[in-house]
Amino acid sequence: MTAISFILIAAFGSAVQEVIHLYDLRSKLHEETSTFLKSWKYWAITLAMIVVSGIGTWILYGDNLTIKSVIFILGAAFPLLFKKLVAGATNKKETELGGFSAIDYFK
Repeated sequence: MTAISFILIAAFGSAVQEVIHLYDLRSKLHEETSTFLKSWKYWAITLAMIVVSGIGTWILYGDNLTIKSVIFILGAAFPLLFKKLVAGATNKKETELGGFSAIDYFK
């Protein structure tokens, strides 16, 4: 399996996880707070996270994995693990959408 196909499978898993996350949020968001869905910044960050998830999964597992379903699952899990890592690094119990900046990360 080539690196590109590995990254694409993992990124697809990450994209599916993001769609499921948005589907779950649909009933929790009020109209005022759902304006982030119309923001290009939100979608740019989401797309970047999907790409980073594919690359990050490849960096972690690369040549050791060839089973496509496992690569897909690991790609879907990568954003969740990254979120918890950031929450732990910032001493927050849970990350908040829009309540975190890069400056907070380096404190």
